[in-house]
Amino acid sequence: MLSDEGKATLLAIARERIDAALTDRAPDYPTGGSELQQKAGAFVTLHLTTTDRPRLRGCIGHLQAQDSLV
Repeated sequence: MLSDEGKATLLAIARERIDAALTDRAPDYPTGGSELQQKAGAFVTLHLTTTDRPRLRGCIGHLQAQDSLV
């Protein structure tokens, strides 16, 4: 499991990537700690929450370790 700091870094990286894409600029990623350099699996689930009942919009990822998270 990732530390709270590692989770916060991954969230910051994701937000920066989205913001950079929406503002048509190159992303300026924060640096990750050593735990983010290790091979790990990652799986993301997206939900649409504009209604009173969240709906699944999509999933992507790998459950087994293939690459580092950053």
